[in-house]
Amino acid sequence: MKKFVALMLLAGGAIFQSPLAAQQTQPFVRDPKIPVDAEYTQKIKEYTTEPFFNSPLTDYLPASKTVPTPKAVLGDIAGAPGKLPYAEEVYDYMRRLEKASPRVKVYSIGKTEEGREMIAVAIASEAIMAKLQDNGARLAKLADPRTINMDDAQADALVNATTPVYYITGTIHSPETGAPTALMELAYRLAVDDHCLPFQHCVHGRSFRRPLKRDCRGLLSKACANGLRRLKRPSRRSSTRSTSGNTSPN
Repeated sequence: MKKFVALMLLAGGAIFQSPLAAQQTQPFVRDPKIPVDAEYTQKIKEYTTEPFFNSPLTDYLPASKTVPTPKAVLGDIAGAPGKLPYAEEVYDYMRRLEKASPRVKVYSIGKTEEGREMIAVAIASEAIMAKLQDNGARLAKLADPRTINMDDAQADALVNATTPVYYITGTIHSPETGAPTALMELAYRLAVDDHCLPFQHCVHGRSFRRPLKRDCRGLLSKACANGLRRLKRPSRRSSTRSTSGNTSPN
């Protein structure tokens, strides 16, 4: 029974000092000013069993007074032993996030062949969320450069004005159970975490983040410019990155 959830993460930008620095992994240090959900964090440590199975990026959960964690729907943390959510629970949680945070927008994108809903979830800063349609229109032009007559100058202008999108899919294969709860926790973290992390953590790390407090989009756009320009050549691949995930049975 196939279901589908997608997280569309619009990168608000990134901080890096040089192309070389973007290729070097810098150690992540959690901002002590960011509040932590102590109970959830303790469960992460308990279920992970050993510190080397985790990363400093995800060995704690940021706390929020207004945004619910996956525990609100699951009754335990995401990835808890013996807990497999139904698709309806995942969708319910994503819509709770949407109600609680201006950084989250849920879209119903159709039905499966068995008539079950599929959703996509867009997550970004409030400023970017307010201009989603405009950003999407620019991306569409870059995706089909025939619309700009294969013009380099127009492409460069679009790149400089456009926020790149990280597209993450999950719940593709019904017997694979990791993705649903992973996407729930990832969506929460993106909605509440205010860390501004280096670009390499987004691209090369195991966890995806994008800054919320600082508008560093220009730097990221320049970093992605070469990849986006390749869109003008139909034989080249897009610079938009994606990862595949899995599903739980209904």
